[in-house]
Amino acid sequence: MFGVRQPVSAAAGAARCCSLLAVGLLAACTFIDGTSTQPVASGAAHPAEIERPLAATPVPLAKAAPGLHLAFVTDLRGANDGGLNALGIAGLQAQAQSLGASDPLVFVPDSPATIRQTVEQAASRADLVVGQGNDLADAFVAAAQEHSSVSFELIGASARPDGASNLRQTSFAVAEGARLAGMLAGGLSFSHVVAVVGSVRSAEEEDALSSYGQGAQSGDRTTVLSGYAGDGGDEAAAKRIAQEFIDRRADVVFAAGMPAGLGAIAAASQLRVLAIGFGRDQFDVAPNAVVSSVLLRTDVAASLALREFAGGSFRGGSRELGVGDGAVVLAPAHALSERIPGPLAAKLSQAAADRSLFPPHAGS
Repeated sequence: MFGVRQPVSAAAGAARCCSLLAVGLLAACTFIDGTSTQPVASGAAHPAEIERPLAATPVPLAKAAPGLHLAFVTDLRGANDGGLNALGIAGLQAQAQSLGASDPLVFVPDSPATIRQTVEQAASRADLVVGQGNDLADAFVAAAQEHSSVSFELIGASARPDGASNLRQTSFAVAEGARLAGMLAGGLSFSHVVAVVGSVRSAEEEDALSSYGQGAQSGDRTTVLSGYAGDGGDEAAAKRIAQEFIDRRADVVFAAGMPAGLGAIAAASQLRVLAIGFGRDQFDVAPNAVVSSVLLRTDVAASLALREFAGGSFRGGSRELGVGDGAVVLAPAHALSERIPGPLAAKLSQAAADRSLFPPHAGS
């Protein structure tokens, strides 16, 4: 049954941010104190205990909004997924607190059949409804058309041409993150062979895999092996493909699919090569293998939506957030930080700050 969950507590769902390690990769990174156990790749090392630094402070606004009603709708993974939903909730909650607004109500559909009802219920309780996940797209379009006085922000969904003027659809420039991942992989590889395993072949995935190859080949002559696991998030297929690539001397594997990438990470862990995760910080999946992850900062997207709404600049349509917006970043290396040479870390930091390479999409 669908229903309303009261605001997630800061202790249970707050996003945790940290500055770069001494040999860190980018300007900032985010962790989540979720209550659920994170998935572990089959055969991978047992997750290590990860220190969670203090939460970052949201950008304050002069205008307070004590009467503002907010809602966050998760996809079917729920509020405590330890990933994109929990991070988005935390970003919206932190920005609400900086505005003097009440914590957002969190709405969680329990099945595909209740998504439409759940979004409708959120729309009846809020001035701004933020959601995460492509599963919500149809319901958000319908609710936005029926509730013209409510604003809607859908994060992480493909843009729909039949949206409404009060609905904005925000996606992530995954190819930008893949380019940084390629630079990292190429700089770490001793064999000069790196690999990437995606999910389903599409124009977006092909663009990301191409960008990964460009990044990997930016500083040296490197061979890039790529493949797709197919429909259904097939972890077994991703693992087989990664094993084949490792047999062909790949010593860094970018697990670009969700959730198929867990299979590729398992192969890297078992065969003792390095892996780069995707979506959230996947170091806990295989601490002996995951040297970084391409993070999709749903907290940045949710916080930005609320800031714009409170400031009167929120507009419908579609947009993409990327490296230049701080919404796509590389996670720190944690226990594997010694594997990243100082010159490579500096190269990655310079690239991420290069606005000719990664211009901001959201504007000032």
